[in-house]
Amino acid sequence: MDDKTNQTVMKMTLAPGWDWEGCIRPNVPNKPECCPGSHLGYCVSGQFKMWNYDNPEEFVIVKQGDVYQCLKGHQAQVLGSEVCQLVEFSQQVSETVVDDLEKTASK
Repeated sequence: MDDKTNQTVMKMTLAPGWDWEGCIRPNVPNKPECCPGSHLGYCVSGQFKMWNYDNPEEFVIVKQGDVYQCLKGHQAQVLGSEVCQLVEFSQQVSETVVDDLEKTASK
């Protein structure tokens, strides 16, 4: 079967202290203020906070066992001292993919 889709599945391991602003933004072309992609995923362990860049007062905390959707224009950060492991499905990417998020996340 020759099925050419733009679907992806990615496992991410994010260290305590990880945040989009400091760990991902420096690696995205033109260093946008917020994530230009949208993501659908499952939180395997740990927890993280996500919010829309234009409205940081309204946020969602995603915990182990939760399914989540991040829309374009979001930011996120790992909460607590536990590693956050995520599995993301069908990631929509705008211009680039950061090849090694685990390496970036450990900074």
